[in-house]
Amino acid sequence: THPSVLPFIKQLIGTMDSVRGLPR
Repeated sequence: THPSVLPFIKQLIGTMDSVRGLPR
């Protein structure tokens, strides 16, 4: 696992959580 992958996944999870927070 490359060190650059960790921030990427963390950002991805943050994006998913942000999308979940959006009203639909």
